[in-house]
Amino acid sequence: MSPETMLAAAAVLISVVAYLGTRRLEIRLRRADLMQTYTTEFHSSPQLRTMFLEIIYERLSIDDEFYGTDRELDLLYLLDQLNVVGYLCRSRVLRFREIVPSVIGYAAIRTWDNQVVRDYLEHVRVLDHAGGYAAVSGFPYFERLGRRLSKLRTNPVPVATPT
Repeated sequence: MSPETMLAAAAVLISVVAYLGTRRLEIRLRRADLMQTYTTEFHSSPQLRTMFLEIIYERLSIDDEFYGTDRELDLLYLLDQLNVVGYLCRSRVLRFREIVPSVIGYAAIRTWDNQVVRDYLEHVRVLDHAGGYAAVSGFPYFERLGRRLSKLRTNPVPVATPT
């Protein structure tokens, strides 16, 4: 092989390595930006903050008067946000190890561990199933994320398996 060919091959190899390194950095930066976006959304939304505080301080209660109110919409908003994070984790846009130590990971595990929330998720599942929406029911990505996060706890909250 001539020196020119070897030099050209080395240049191509260096270019590929540089491209791959840059691409990996770009992906990590996009993931960090996405986590920052969700964290900012969480902190800047009064509905999310208020609902989350009700959940972690176990002040959330659901009775017949809860349904159809702004508070129910706030809970749905929180669950939807966490469901999207669960989806992003499931589709590997975000990594589980990036979610765990974050505010979003903390919000997910605390929300998942709340029995009132779990009962509400079951209520949604039953209602959706009765209405013929079983295939698109509830918040499956949040539930999967919650179960996965719960395994990291030293004393996990028992999880009822849906029938």
